[in-house]
Amino acid sequence: METVENLFRRLEQLNEIGAALSQEKNLDALLENILIAAKTITRADGGTLYLRTEDRRLKFAIMRTDSLNIAMGGTTDLHLLLFLNDGIADGRDISWIWDADYELVAEQTASVVASGTRAEELALRLKYADFRAQPAIVHDAQAALDAALAQTPAGETLYVVPTYTAMLEVRELLAHRGGKQRFWEEHDG
Repeated sequence: METVENLFRRLEQLNEIGAALSQEKNLDALLENILIAAKTITRADGGTLYLRTEDRRLKFAIMRTDSLNIAMGGTTDLHLLLFLNDGIADGRDISWIWDADYELVAEQTASVVASGTRAEELALRLKYADFRAQPAIVHDAQAALDAALAQTPAGETLYVVPTYTAMLEVRELLAHRGGKQRFWEEHDG
């Protein structure tokens, strides 16, 4: 059971939050502040905010999870490295990219590098999704990783989203950079 002192402290928090929210003019920042305040008041590790659209659907807006260091949406910028290959293991037909809902992250994306054997098609798809950032097209995986890392500010996360065969190559690049062996070659002790 909470003490009276704790209840007064939480009431003061609510008043401070209300005052701060009443001054905010940016909708994304306002919603982000509401989510963070709700997490603080409820002592929650994470929270997600969806908005209802005019056609009565839910649209993702903001997600925060402290223990996993995840911050998406709101005023948070996304930095993406997307790979699209059309090898046998990936499936030769890449028409699925037109069904993928890239629009969900278009406004939050500050930088994006498109790579892989079908990088141009991926960049075209992102153009039609009205991405805020113009995709850089870099075919070579190592050069693409370098370009994406260069566009990602220190302390922020680069999200790498590859198709299967690209994942194998990117995994090798990251392991090499981290001085790691292939996981099946690692030995305990």
